[in-house]
Amino acid sequence: QIKKLFCGTLDPNPKINGRGIKLLKKAGIETSVGLLKNDCKELNRVFFTNQKKSRPYIILKSAQSLDGKIALKNGESNWISNPQSRKNSHHIRSTVKGILVGRNTAEQDNPSLTVRLTNNELGLGKGEIIQQPVKIILGNLKRSKKVSNIFTGNSKVIVGSSQSSKKSKNVEYLKYKKKNFLKEFLQDLLDRNISSILVEGGQKTLNAFLVNNLFDELVLYTAPMFLGKESKDAISVKAPDKIKASLKLQMKGVEKFKDDIKTTYYNKDI
Repeated sequence: QIKKLFCGTLDPNPKINGRGIKLLKKAGIETSVGLLKNDCKELNRVFFTNQKKSRPYIILKSAQSLDGKIALKNGESNWISNPQSRKNSHHIRSTVKGILVGRNTAEQDNPSLTVRLTNNELGLGKGEIIQQPVKIILGNLKRSKKVSNIFTGNSKVIVGSSQSSKKSKNVEYLKYKKKNFLKEFLQDLLDRNISSILVEGGQKTLNAFLVNNLFDELVLYTAPMFLGKESKDAISVKAPDKIKASLKLQMKGVEKFKDDIKTTYYNKDI
């Protein structure tokens, strides 16, 4: 007995897009498409990216100094951001299906790549289980003592590289023939139901995503310190020929965690 229906936005899946609306109109139901369209797109950013770009929704994250550095010359980076900023970054981890780092970061930092917050901090009930994201490594990485934290527990690990290795318990190795296999790797991750990824790699990994324009959000935690010109830059991409040719982002929001500033940017509208 429905006479009128309002639809915010159509499903971007080409197999579905508009079919439902046509059926409703055929049934004599008055339909209106576009109500709160931007709000609906915001709500469905991950799904729309999966459908339109055939890859996971990608968030790049970095903690940097005021002069844009992520580590000292010797590699020391613990800790640029403060505890409140790091806690917030764990909240981001809890919202994605996978966390990706490069091989160098994995070997130098031996990260756990887990969500280390309580149920209460995540707004979950006592009986609810925290869903740990899949650990994703870009580059040839094999089990060793210096990367022991990544392979602990029952977490799923996926390694994408140009070299093959035997699949072991909870670890899947994906081999690629091309030198630049990032786009293909991301498509394979989506095929494994990893719909969103947080990239926490170093300069080389972040640059790979930026150069290939394979990201949807950029999250920067900026600490009130200077690390100097010899320290490692957060980002080091090739300069454009003209200012108007540069990649421009849209600011989503600014937050403050004590003296740290978190800035979130969108890479174009979906």
